[in-house]
Amino acid sequence: MKYIYIVLLFLFLSSCNSLLEENPESFINPDTYFNNAEQALTSVNGVYAAMLNRSNSPFMDLHLKKDIGTSVSAARSNNETLNIYSFTSSARDIKEIYRGYYLAIERANCTINRISKMDPEVTHIKEPLQNRLLSEAKFIRAYSYFGLVRLYGAVPLNVTEVRYDDNFQMSRNSVAEVYKQIIEDLEFASEWLYFKTGSSLSPSYGVDDVGRVSRCAANGLLAKVYLTAASMKRHSHMSEAWNLTMNSYDWVDELLYYQKAKEYGEKVVGFAHDGANVGLEDDVVAPFYYSNENNKESLFELQLIEETGYKGLSAGSMSGIFGNSSKPTSGKYRITLANGFIESFIQNYTSDDLDYTNSDPRMVAFLNVYLWKGKNPKYINLIEPNKFSFVKYKTTARCFFEHDQNQVLLRYADILLVLAEANNELGDQASAAKYVNIIRARARRGSTISKDMDAPIGVNYPESSQPEDVLTSLTQEEMLEVVYQERKWELCYEGQTRFDAVRMGRLVSEIKAQHLYKKPSKKSAKFTYFQQRAQGISAVFDPKKITPGAENIRQHHILFPIPMDELNRNIGIVSQNVGY
Repeated sequence: MKYIYIVLLFLFLSSCNSLLEENPESFINPDTYFNNAEQALTSVNGVYAAMLNRSNSPFMDLHLKKDIGTSVSAARSNNETLNIYSFTSSARDIKEIYRGYYLAIERANCTINRISKMDPEVTHIKEPLQNRLLSEAKFIRAYSYFGLVRLYGAVPLNVTEVRYDDNFQMSRNSVAEVYKQIIEDLEFASEWLYFKTGSSLSPSYGVDDVGRVSRCAANGLLAKVYLTAASMKRHSHMSEAWNLTMNSYDWVDELLYYQKAKEYGEKVVGFAHDGANVGLEDDVVAPFYYSNENNKESLFELQLIEETGYKGLSAGSMSGIFGNSSKPTSGKYRITLANGFIESFIQNYTSDDLDYTNSDPRMVAFLNVYLWKGKNPKYINLIEPNKFSFVKYKTTARCFFEHDQNQVLLRYADILLVLAEANNELGDQASAAKYVNIIRARARRGSTISKDMDAPIGVNYPESSQPEDVLTSLTQEEMLEVVYQERKWELCYEGQTRFDAVRMGRLVSEIKAQHLYKKPSKKSAKFTYFQQRAQGISAVFDPKKITPGAENIRQHHILFPIPMDELNRNIGIVSQNVGY
């Protein structure tokens, strides 16, 4: 079952109220609240609820839009400013991502401040529960700052109880200061959070608490934080476009941070082996299947429940079969594949449309191969290569603009690839290969779950010989390329690719290398994509025509601008990111 976030937006505390003041007179006075454990729990639920604010949540639809304009993800049209790097500090998405994170931080700050002051003798709250509730709020605060610091660089760091809209004189803190707070919050959470529901380890959540952040989630996020900082120092090729006064990573001890990433990642793997109800799903589709929410591979996912009004936008509206939007089964997809991404998958087809046994099953499991022609969906062919989209979360024929499929924010497969990268950077290619090969072995197993696309024939994902195991004899540089590509194949459309490209110093070069497709011969229109590939026919790029994104992108786009609204509102921010 899903854990229901009990608190409605209008019921949260007055001094930590959201940017949406729907019913101010109904707010609770925090000075007379927090008298018992139940009230403390209610305030924590309000922090979770801040992540579900659909109008500006970087945790839902905007979570996926962060990857628009990368090597895996484009947009519905070239009018998307994120996709073609024409955005300014006034862009709506830039503002909403920023403010969405701070909404969660604002609520977390209030909750942390009030719960930490609760006297156990007066309120009868026990220390383990008090620290667990503090840890839940601290995890969400850390997760939010981690998103902010990677997208905007130096940002105002506030951990006090103050209404965000009333704070007009908060200056930007350095990247180093923001990371220090993130690590401090997560280290506390990693000690006091409970294990997932269904865990044989203690303490663990009960059946009524499915979906709360767990100890494995905190350790996993810590591993990603340390890996990000280390790789930013080693690979990001920082230049004047970073505004090095505030955004420098020179403070990072690379070897120590890679070691820390390995240490915390191994804790998650150790907990998995010891019965924490965490691990890799056997089926490549299972982590995203609607009826399999909160599965063992999920370390943290947003709980979206239609009955409570918390319905997501991301999974339904961002993907779907390309076609006439008037058809309920055609989807209202908003994200297409970046040019060239589909060609990156290992694909060796025969003339049979559904013979994928020598190809990576994730290509057909995660990417859409249908479009509407007349009344029925049919296979896309190379006449329209730009029609490919993704269907990672689409497990039913209907694709509604709103629905209650959970949004996965952190999963076990990601941590295995963090371990692969950290071990490789520490010179242990054998261990790196081991973790990559765990992911690849699962991919080769394919899936017994067929996604119903209302297609003439169902799409299946049979056992495959690809991708083959990685050799342990690869050099450190070769292994790094393998891990980087594996993260794209495995984690595409999960809000990870932009962050990976930036920390590895590759975002600009990857976008600049993108070209438009040449128009293929009409003779091939009678063949499906798979038949064309089996015949050796592939989409061809025009070397003379680059994509709009390739034409526009500059070094300063590695960071988003501080939103213009924030510069006007907060006089403490005296500098903008370079280039805006």
